[in-house]
Amino acid sequence: RLAALRAYKNVFAAREVVVRVHVLRALDLVHSGSVCNPCLSVKFLQAPREGDAPHVQQRFTRLTTRDAPLIDTAKPLFFEVFEARVRLPGALVRIEVKERTLPGLLVPTIYPWYVGAGGGSGASKERNSGSGSGSGSGSGRG
Repeated sequence: RLAALRAYKNVFAAREVVVRVHVLRALDLVHSGSVCNPCLSVKFLQAPREGDAPHVQQRFTRLTTRDAPLIDTAKPLFFEVFEARVRLPGALVRIEVKERTLPGLLVPTIYPWYVGAGGGSGASKERNSGSGSGSGSGSGRG
């Protein structure tokens, strides 16, 4: 029996391994807005090591696709791979699909450098003033 217990301890001894998580797709996501822009967030929680003090908090690695969400789909095809080094047993993997609200973009239709004081565009004023007719009242030429 003692040999079996030693073998059991050796099999389940904590060791550092590489964990890969493959996320392929999500089906029928429920969203509250008019569009659904899903992105992934994967968190690898690591168990404290044997020599760590009791007040040491859990360490984690967070990987996300927040910078490149899939636009306007409730059935996204992610096909993403996430990889981290963790100690097993005792590590946890948390996979979340989050809504990524994209920032609004406001493009003005009237630019202030094109609008003159009279309401017309500055380009048409320059064409009219530089015509070279010389028949103006303030021409200063004698």
